[in-house]
Order: sequence, then C-alpha cells, then structure tokens
Amino acid sequence: MLSHRGDSGCEGAFYTYDAFIVLRPDLPRDDRQYNYQQAGDALGLNLVDNPDMVSNDPVVAFKTAIWFWMTRQSPKPSCHDVMTNSWTPSADDRNKGGQGTDGAKDRVGYYKRYCDMLGAGYGDNMFCKNMKPYAG
Repeated sequence: MLSHRGDSGCEGAFYTYDAFIVLRPDLPRDDRQYNYQQAGDALGLNLVDNPDMVSNDPVVAFKTAIWFWMTRQSPKPSCHDVMTNSWTPSADDRNKGGQGTDGAKDRVGYYKRYCDMLGAGYGDNMFCKNMKPYAG
C-alpha cells in the first residue's frame, strides 16, 4: 500500500503514526491518538497501541477510511452527511468557513498543489464561505 515509502523522492515525508509522533512530540498523547482511539473503539481494534495496522492491513485501512467518511467527529459533521445534504451548516459554521482561517488557506493550498500536479484548473471558488449546495 505504501510502495514508495522509501523512495529517495519522498525524503522528509512521513506515512506512519510513529513517524508523525516523532515529528510532533509537542502534542499531548491524547490529542495524537484521538482518531485512532475513536476508530479503534468503533471497529473493535486496538489502534492506539497498534497504529500501523491502518497502513499494513488493507482491510483495516478500508474500514478506517469508511469509518472516517461516515462518522461525525464533533464539531465536524461526517463527510457523508455533507455530501448528501444531510447536514445544514449554522450561521456560525458559515462564518467560520471564510478564507481568513489558517485551515482554509492550507486546504486551498493543498488543493492548488494537487490541481497543478494533475494539470487541472482550480475553478473560481475555492473557499467554503462562498460555496453553494450541490443541488443549488
């Protein structure tokens, strides 16, 4: 699954929980394991003590991906609920979706980077604050 993990072109990249922890020792343990605990509890797996199960076992990888897609993680709705219009953002949610937040700028930056890599255009509206529902 991570066939290019050791490639020289990937220097500085990290793909495992353990590598992330080495790079972010400043985060409290509870914050670092938050998703692993929730997903592991839901799937009946000890992902906190065995985080590499997600990258080493394709079935676990698929299960965690589906869990992440379908599960609300407060204060965020699930991706599925957003895509199927089962979630309606509050006025506060809409205000926080503006282009002034660091998270929004990061997401747009990543989006642009991948568009450039794929040779795709960006479109005119990349920030959540101005987006309309898919059906609208």
